[in-house]
Amino acid sequence: MDRNPPRRSLQRTNAPPNIPPTSSANPLMRFMVLGAQWVFFTGFSVAYLISPQICHRFVGYLEEEAVITYSKAIRDLDTGRLPRWESLRAPDMAVRYWEMPVDRRCMRSLLLYVRADEAKHCEVNHTLGNLDQNLDTNPFSVGVEQLRGGEVKAEP
Repeated sequence: MDRNPPRRSLQRTNAPPNIPPTSSANPLMRFMVLGAQWVFFTGFSVAYLISPQICHRFVGYLEEEAVITYSKAIRDLDTGRLPRWESLRAPDMAVRYWEMPVDRRCMRSLLLYVRADEAKHCEVNHTLGNLDQNLDTNPFSVGVEQLRGGEVKAEP
């Protein structure tokens, strides 16, 4: 019996919305993408039932790779390898989501925001990968009262 189930973290709710695609895919490609998503979802769900720690560790490593990728993009932007990106402004969706200041609405700043977000997701998943799901309390679980500054009640 799971005496101390992990609580849902805010990580899922703070993920930015996906940027809409710039081109439409043909029906075969859409079917292939949906099929791949179904296979991954099913496999990952079964794996999570078997070992949540391994799944969190896997996602943590994926997030590490994302941080590396964004770091390379920032470096390439800084060294002039991405000249088209130098004048790009952050999309309005990103400006609203991260509440970007007016003087920070460029592509470089957006990459910094996204990289920081990915780094936090990496930390969260590696931390959850370290937990014993039957004994440890999720350190990222936050109740609504805690968010509002209310008193934290001890669990029975």
